[in-house]
Amino acid sequence: MGAEMNHWYPLLYQGTTPVEPDRLPEDGYHLSEDLVDHAIDWVRTQRTLTPDRPFFTYLALGAAHAPLHVGRAWQEKYRGRFDHGWDRQRELTLQRQRELGVVPPEAELAPWAEGVPHWHELSDDQRRLSARFMETFAGFTEHADVQVGRLVDALDELGELDNTLFLYILGDNGASGEGGIEGTIVEHRLGHGVVDDPDEMIDHLDEIGGPLTYPIAPAGWALALNTPYQWTKQVASHFGGTRDGMILHWPGGVAEPGGLRHQFSHVIDILPTILDCAGIPAPFSVDGVPQQPIEGTSMHRTLTDPAATEHRRTQYFEMCGNRGIYHNGWMAVTRHGIPWEMVPDKDRRFSNDVWELYDIDQDWSQARDLAAEHPEKLRRLQDLFLIEAAKYQVFPSTTGSRNGRTPPWRAVSIWSASGRPSPTARGCDGSPRRPPSTSRTARTASPRTSIFRTRRPTA
Repeated sequence: MGAEMNHWYPLLYQGTTPVEPDRLPEDGYHLSEDLVDHAIDWVRTQRTLTPDRPFFTYLALGAAHAPLHVGRAWQEKYRGRFDHGWDRQRELTLQRQRELGVVPPEAELAPWAEGVPHWHELSDDQRRLSARFMETFAGFTEHADVQVGRLVDALDELGELDNTLFLYILGDNGASGEGGIEGTIVEHRLGHGVVDDPDEMIDHLDEIGGPLTYPIAPAGWALALNTPYQWTKQVASHFGGTRDGMILHWPGGVAEPGGLRHQFSHVIDILPTILDCAGIPAPFSVDGVPQQPIEGTSMHRTLTDPAATEHRRTQYFEMCGNRGIYHNGWMAVTRHGIPWEMVPDKDRRFSNDVWELYDIDQDWSQARDLAAEHPEKLRRLQDLFLIEAAKYQVFPSTTGSRNGRTPPWRAVSIWSASGRPSPTARGCDGSPRRPPSTSRTARTASPRTSIFRTRRPTA
């Protein structure tokens, strides 16, 4: 039930009744295996008792979210595989993505995040620790994938696989930078502002991933895992903080093994897609309780037609004060400082709030004149940004707003059509633990806006 559950000693409920695992870690217990065992048992029972009724199964694994918990044998499979470091891993990942076709051949890596060291800048102990964190993550991920494979095999044995719409979403957001520069073997220390010392962590190298640790990998690996995009989960306005892969398997409805889809979609589109594919109308009321309207849009037509027009036109994003909006092939985003967990020197002061404008249909190249070329796009996105923010009640009031329109954020620079920054929007802290901000005057006088063109992100 927790947001970051211990996979060796989890807190579990059967319905509303607290239950204990029937084994201990030393007896081979692991939460991912337990959850899949219950999912398989449930489906088999349902098909036995009510075979004439369809089933819906929601399996939400904790892997590979922190804490990184997996048995030693799974880690050993990746021993030495990441000794080349996160800079090189980004290059290898992008190369593989090009080969798979999930990014275009001309796609390039996003700029490296400021404040995060490159691999060659680490000490020998830091590199050993960082490599072990990534080996643990990789083993944890493969272990989860194998468990999902057991569910697939069970559906196949029941003769239900071909007629089952199987959606495998590979994460709840982009990879997280909460592990900070060093990573940690006890995550709860970070919540209290305590940073693990590599000289002490190295003495516990072989315990990482086991029941005695609660680890998170360093932010450098999070950046590599978000290849080719920028930033991490905490900066959810950027695709590095929001973009995840999704695998859809439905032989009875989509007979195209290995097909790719590049239309922009959001997680809120999953429910209407399932209803659409199953031919079930969305309920207006349940047990007499009126239901809120479903804001997502079905992806069904893109499943059957790779060239189908994009169904989603506008999508608003927000996390930790970082906000962004997608509209009709364009993305405008704000970034209010480096996430505090990724700041190597906690005494530093950051004033790098930015607005960035992306044309995701174009090649990736820095072009500050983009706003001048398309001023209507920037103005339209800014207006949509304010409309969507008000719609989701992100802003508590308009007290102190400029002309009653701009929410009371601290000033950030937005490039106007003339190419000069203008403080027409304001923003809040990117994290409750980041240091105090600089003055509004200093922020407005120091333009930090970057405007890019990018290739269309892919599913």
